[in-house]
Amino acid sequence: MKHRILLVLLIGALGSQVLQAQPELRPVHHFIPTGISTAYFGPNAFPVPDFFPGRPAEHLRIEAAGDFFKGFIADGTDYTWNPYLFIEIPLFTHRASLSVWTDTHEFYHFSDAVAEARQVMETGPITGSDSGDIYVGTNILVLEEKGWWIPDIMLRAVMKTASGDDFGRARHYDCPGYYFDAVVSKSYLFPEGNFFRSVRASLDLGFVCWQTDNGRQNDAFMVGLVASVDTRPVRLTAQWGGYSGWEKRGDHPRSVKARLDIHAGRHFDVFFYFQQGLRDWPFTQYRAGLTYYLERNARP
Repeated sequence: MKHRILLVLLIGALGSQVLQAQPELRPVHHFIPTGISTAYFGPNAFPVPDFFPGRPAEHLRIEAAGDFFKGFIADGTDYTWNPYLFIEIPLFTHRASLSVWTDTHEFYHFSDAVAEARQVMETGPITGSDSGDIYVGTNILVLEEKGWWIPDIMLRAVMKTASGDDFGRARHYDCPGYYFDAVVSKSYLFPEGNFFRSVRASLDLGFVCWQTDNGRQNDAFMVGLVASVDTRPVRLTAQWGGYSGWEKRGDHPRSVKARLDIHAGRHFDVFFYFQQGLRDWPFTQYRAGLTYYLERNARP
């Protein structure tokens, strides 16, 4: 019953957001790149998705954290701070869940060189803040791992709202987007009483799409690799991944991520998260936060 009440409240909150895109209008030239891509916007505009853990949560999970980004663009600097919130709600079965996450509201400061590189009309340095986008995803476990050969296969469908409204300063896209992907995962569980609990590997394949201008959109192929080791005191997860758009102008972001979860009790984890951009996402990200579990998952 608590899950249903929380689900209704979330849907009501999402309904209050402005979902209508407001991209910059320009003449339609279907084969000319727009440059509306990850390399020319703030770090939260359309980030590389997280591919872990590769299966729906069996119980309510809530994460609250803070992010700090440091970017180097055209010999200039871009600093961004924001709170981060993630909620995952099981949908009456262990095979499906609803995820909602957002960078809530970001605060930024970037130099004149960054403003010029992004073709921002103002002269820098520029300081300000901007509302964050909201992501809503459905996670469905279509195949559950058994024995040595049958893996977990989870399908995701995720929508990005257009609630970020500082398009003029190139902080958010101010347009909707979505992605679909499949995560194939396999675990090895250690015997009870062992220091190690499990080792898990995942492969992610998907499709990303976001609106650019005058009804056009950029379509991108997404791929990711994930490995995690779960012990009794901690869990360590590493990810490499990104996506490749058709414009080939700043729309091929790649990054590596690492996350350390420290088990702080039956219901809580303290976690630290690091991301380094490798291509078309020129940022280093640091995140620290707290995870609340209504109950621990029976499986990784």
